[in-house]
Amino acid sequence: MTITMKKIGSVPHHDLMIANAEDILIVVPESGFKDTAETSRLTVVALREYAQKLGKKCGLVIIANNLLAQDAESRRNYAEGLTSDLFFGVTMMVSSPLARAIGNVAIRLTTMQVPLSLSESIEAGIAWLEANRKSKND
Repeated sequence: MTITMKKIGSVPHHDLMIANAEDILIVVPESGFKDTAETSRLTVVALREYAQKLGKKCGLVIIANNLLAQDAESRRNYAEGLTSDLFFGVTMMVSSPLARAIGNVAIRLTTMQVPLSLSESIEAGIAWLEANRKSKND
């Protein structure tokens, strides 16, 4: 299945996209991006602003395949900023070995306030988020 995405915004080194649902954001870092404390803070602010303007909780698909590295402070910024009042889940798309390693570290070392998973594709990530959104609304 092919997903058609629409760009709705950007922050330094990331495009923010949506597909079929406005409450599921697809975060697309630049290829080879190294996530730092500063860039993660900017990203969290943009994601929170989007959810607040939308007026409902959002889910995130993060294209982790594009990440080359992520430092501990970045993981902490996401854990603290992606709160359950604005987000219902996060999935990291990890189809490459490096992305899977980064995703596994994020899951093991980060205590998120919302459910966090790994997915093999954008489509699988969206499906997981849709199921998670539904369970949160039941």
